[in-house]
Amino acid sequence: MQILPGVDGQTLAALITAFAGLVTTVMAVTKYLSRRDKQIAARNVFRTVVDSLSSEAEVQRLGAAILLRRFFDPETELGQGRTPYAREAIDVIAAILRDVETGNFQKLLADGLRYAPSLQQADLQRTNLQKAYLGSKGNDRPNLRGADFYRADLSGASLKGALAAAAVFYQARLHKTILKNADLRRANFFEADLLGASFAGAYLYGANFTEARNLPPGLSKHIGSDGTYTDEGRFEPAVEPTAPDRLRIFLSKPGTLSVTQRQLVDELGTLLAQEDVDISTVEREDYPGFGAVSEVRRVMTGCSGAVILGFRELEIRDAVWRLGTEEARDLEGIALPTAWNHVEAGMAAMAGLPILVLAEQGVVGGLFELEDVEHIVMNLDL
Repeated sequence: MQILPGVDGQTLAALITAFAGLVTTVMAVTKYLSRRDKQIAARNVFRTVVDSLSSEAEVQRLGAAILLRRFFDPETELGQGRTPYAREAIDVIAAILRDVETGNFQKLLADGLRYAPSLQQADLQRTNLQKAYLGSKGNDRPNLRGADFYRADLSGASLKGALAAAAVFYQARLHKTILKNADLRRANFFEADLLGASFAGAYLYGANFTEARNLPPGLSKHIGSDGTYTDEGRFEPAVEPTAPDRLRIFLSKPGTLSVTQRQLVDELGTLLAQEDVDISTVEREDYPGFGAVSEVRRVMTGCSGAVILGFRELEIRDAVWRLGTEEARDLEGIALPTAWNHVEAGMAAMAGLPILVLAEQGVVGGLFELEDVEHIVMNLDL
């Protein structure tokens, strides 16, 4: 079994050596100290560990991530006195997970949360918890009651058997997340993406699934008109999926709009609403510090089509195309759209969605120059 995928034997050996050295130093320092001095020593060690988490050396970061777990254990020299630094350790882990890419360091930190005495009411908003294990171990069920996972990425994570009543999963990504046998009563799944999530055997009474996407088969029949789950028993998944009540269209647009551009967006929204079609988009302030493409995927999932608004973002008055090649030529009076138009259009195409491209006059490049029968390009004179 490979504990840290991607870490070679030499790096792993260095990690073990560094970790052993840290632990030996801690035990040597605290062994003969008074209770008060031990608390002071634990505080100093905590600061040292936190500093190591930002080290440029990966081995040191990984070792510090492991050592943080000792602050969760009351039986260790760093957890004595009712784990005085447990809450601070949780906050440090959460802060780092808000801006760290998926990988060995991220997974060590995320898995480390499972060792915390309690995660009740923990602030885990916008954290990268991909593939984390926060589930039960034997009869030990983690306390996640009221924990806040607002816009967190729990893709591939496991909360199996967790006590997560009233937990908040508002706009969270729960792709293939395991929630089997968890207590999720009164939890909030507003606009969460539940693609492939498993709720088998979970208690869901009173949970809010308003505007949740990709509901697992059999879930919607237990949801009332107010979006609340009504069955008090364990959830038993069905086989056949259910279709959404209203169509949704993904809208790709720049983060900042001129007055005229804003008017066009508003008019488009009004026209679609009259046809019982909702608009889904990712606003600038909604892009997370990590996993921006995953957030687009979350919002786009379940949409029936995409509208790409190619507004003038970058005005080019004088430039040279492909300088130093046989295709070199002068350019003037053209404009480029936001790069996210191309990214989001590509994702929509890969999802097999029909695409309508509306381009402001003068916008060129990539998507806006294709003559593809699978999508329609129209020029707008604003």
